[in-house]
Amino acid sequence: MTNRGILQRVLLLNNRFLQKLLLFFLAFAAVFPVFGSNNVAFLVKGPIKEPGLPFIYPNAMETYKGIYRYGDQQIIVFFTPRKFDIPKSWEPAGCGIYRGFVFWEESTDERGKMHKNLIFLYKKVSNNQSFLWSVFISFQNARDCAFTENFLNRLEYFQRDYHSPLPPLLPAVVEIKK
Repeated sequence: MTNRGILQRVLLLNNRFLQKLLLFFLAFAAVFPVFGSNNVAFLVKGPIKEPGLPFIYPNAMETYKGIYRYGDQQIIVFFTPRKFDIPKSWEPAGCGIYRGFVFWEESTDERGKMHKNLIFLYKKVSNNQSFLWSVFISFQNARDCAFTENFLNRLEYFQRDYHSPLPPLLPAVVEIKK
């Protein structure tokens, strides 16, 4: 067999492989349409250990940060197992069954542009009302209760049997059910 014959056989095999691979991805996308949907938030980075909370100064709270992509939004969450007092300036708020507190925080991005972020704080307590952990969810401009409810539901599910609180088990994918 000549070099040209070998090359033709290799190209034919690669072509068949690529066709099967394309068919697999099309079947996968048909069965799991969630990956092309705007109703899904993806964890793009984290959990990352952070030296404190950036919007409460000064502090040395043990925290873990996760960054989610939800549509065109970037949502940042901070998880901490440490108990702390809530300032009086934070307002009580809720998202569905979850009750917490909200406050505004200004931040600067890597280009030096100022942003005003709304922070939602949720404190998880056990059935006997003892503190377990807290999570801060940082939104750009406005709170998204659909994300908050679905994220907290998944986070509680992952944390329920996880006896070591650090690092937290952050959900990689959060399906947003409105």
